[in-house]
Amino acid sequence: MTRSKRSARGVSLIEAIVALAVMGFGMLGIAAMQGGLRQNSDVARQRAEAVRLASDAIEEMRAYAVVNSVTGRVSYADIVTGVPATQLNLPNTVNGINAVFTRQVTVTDSPAQNRKTVEVRVTWVDRADRSGGTTQEVRLATEIHRTPPELAGALIVPATGTMTQNPGRRHRSIPPQATANANGTSTFTPPGAPPGLVWVFNNNTGNLQQACPPSQVPCLTNNGRLLSGYISFATGLAAATAADAEAPSASAWPAFVPPSTLITLNLTVAPPAPPSCYFESLPGPPAATTVIAYYCAIFVSYASATPYTWSGRSELDLGVLYPLATAIADTSASAFRICRYTSRRNQSAVGTGTPGLRNSEHPYNYVGVRENLVNQNFLVIRAGDGITAFDCPDDDPLTPLVDGRTWHHQPAT
Repeated sequence: MTRSKRSARGVSLIEAIVALAVMGFGMLGIAAMQGGLRQNSDVARQRAEAVRLASDAIEEMRAYAVVNSVTGRVSYADIVTGVPATQLNLPNTVNGINAVFTRQVTVTDSPAQNRKTVEVRVTWVDRADRSGGTTQEVRLATEIHRTPPELAGALIVPATGTMTQNPGRRHRSIPPQATANANGTSTFTPPGAPPGLVWVFNNNTGNLQQACPPSQVPCLTNNGRLLSGYISFATGLAAATAADAEAPSASAWPAFVPPSTLITLNLTVAPPAPPSCYFESLPGPPAATTVIAYYCAIFVSYASATPYTWSGRSELDLGVLYPLATAIADTSASAFRICRYTSRRNQSAVGTGTPGLRNSEHPYNYVGVRENLVNQNFLVIRAGDGITAFDCPDDDPLTPLVDGRTWHHQPAT
């Protein structure tokens, strides 16, 4: 059967209109989707910037340079609620790329635990809903501990507690100015020693294994231990403070020449050879003497009750021009007292206390020393001002990384 031409008129036009309508609805959907994607992208960008602002604030606070407040430097003490923009670069209002952000810092201090809980809240108005004022926010929280920044170097400190371990591939107690030899030893010429005198150390153990006086070639084998340190002066007319102990600034004797008996070693067991000590004035002529370095070789014997050890006490003799106080209570302004840098402000014996006092902590009497002892330091102060007796200064609590604690060594009572 043949279809009538009249009945087919207008069908193509209707189909075209329907097709256009369907395509129009589809385009509207695509346009709506594009608008939603743009809005979501805008919010995501704002949220990413808010996270960055909160993270920057936390990192700025974590990067404090000192513990106590110091003008011009970021300190742990500056980390408080509403941190001051003058110290920390943390403005409360930030003009972002596509929004204005408000940043708030809330700090909860826990001094007993040496920590602070920090919460950073960043808010902004979503510009896609300006009329409604929809507020978006991001919160980040963390804990910041009260740790001196200098302790970051402790990551490389070995378990022995010394700042370096076997520097130059040799024992850390060997004087750094010693010359390394190809045979596993190091040769050290003590400052002020007679020409030709050398000490030979074992690079692995640090022990003194040879001492060569000028008239004795080749060297004879002598088992020995090194005792070394520094003597500082804080001999002003006023009592020495904790700061003076950590950085002595008073040198009463710019022309002071250490006597040959500056260090006296009172050993409980006679050594196989007499100990020998040598001194070096620092910084040295023509500058005034502010510190004296000393090096002592103490020889030990296998035949002793405790093989290759020594026991006894080291004392200072400043010479007849600088008499020592007669007692801790001596107030004389013309006499001097010797304080030793030590971990205990008492005359504790080696092995006592918790933990037990070690020889390396500079006790009043050394007992059974088996290793080299370095940094066995002394501080010389005046006995008093004629009325008041001066005490050996204690540690300065404002410098936790420097231990300036001292105690009476001469006189000890």
